[in-house]
Amino acid sequence: MNWSEYEAAIRRACREIHGIPPDRTRLLLERARRLYDQELPVILDQKNLAWFLGFDISLVMCIANRPHKYYRCFRIPKRNGGFRELHEPLPTLKEMQRVILDLILARLPVDPAAKAYQPGSSVKDNANFHTRQPLLLKLDVSDFFGSLREYQVYQVFHGVGYHPQVATLLAKLTCLNGSLPQGAPTSPTLSNLIFREADQRIFHFCRQANIRYTRYADDLTFSGDFKPGLVIRRVASVIETLGLRLNPEKNRVIRRHRRQEVTGVMVNNGLRAARSRRMHLRQQLYYLSRFGLADQAAKHGTKTHLWINHLLGLAGYIRFLDPSDREAARAIAMLKTLRGST
Repeated sequence: MNWSEYEAAIRRACREIHGIPPDRTRLLLERARRLYDQELPVILDQKNLAWFLGFDISLVMCIANRPHKYYRCFRIPKRNGGFRELHEPLPTLKEMQRVILDLILARLPVDPAAKAYQPGSSVKDNANFHTRQPLLLKLDVSDFFGSLREYQVYQVFHGVGYHPQVATLLAKLTCLNGSLPQGAPTSPTLSNLIFREADQRIFHFCRQANIRYTRYADDLTFSGDFKPGLVIRRVASVIETLGLRLNPEKNRVIRRHRRQEVTGVMVNNGLRAARSRRMHLRQQLYYLSRFGLADQAAKHGTKTHLWINHLLGLAGYIRFLDPSDREAARAIAMLKTLRGST
């Protein structure tokens, strides 16, 4: 539908159905045109939002007012110890969130420095910016999702042109206990959108200082020739405006003669999988040749074809990062042959 058709339909609805006076109709049209020009859904009120989501307004309002009843909470172990608490929305709310993600949030621009949760982007793209650098600085944001608040989510929706009542309802449908829930499909993209201005400020500072900068979720990476303390102070000051803080225990300064890793990828001399991954593949292939496929699959509590696929995925990832890795290429050939014989 082109804009002329939208405008005519809105004018007709305002005049014939809702009896809205001309001055308010003009304001609605201005808001609608702003959304239309950004290729965003034209949603003018809360009932219109419920229709857009495909649910009755009473159910939408019920979920928005009692979101804690529409999540299941569970914990998963962290790689370095402890647990991470996840909140997964129940099917009805998850369906609403996926509509919001696909038809609104995915159409909004994020800063190029943000490498996570972007279509077609990977850890390889993030690491590629930091190869062969004299110094690497890695910073971590404490409680990233939990520190991004509901009012900041509201600002994302209101900032692109949605009416305050619509923006409020969208924020309530994508937040839990006043912040972004880790486990909701909308949270990753919303985090990038909230962080966009901070990304821009950090990137501007880094460009002036000839420093390379990327961010992968809550991991901020800097490389080049610079004083780490200056960067840490500047970043801490910038993210403080978002209510965020750095975790000083995870600050890492790594110089060229040490093993430099960015989101699990070695970057000292081009891109290469972390040594731990390569050693793990080598070890599993040794056990496979010595004890046999059935034994190793049973040891890991899985079926033979699933274990082969796991090792193929690992070898493929190693070669994806470094296509010249001959060991990974040999592993892929061997595993494919083994898979064909099972």
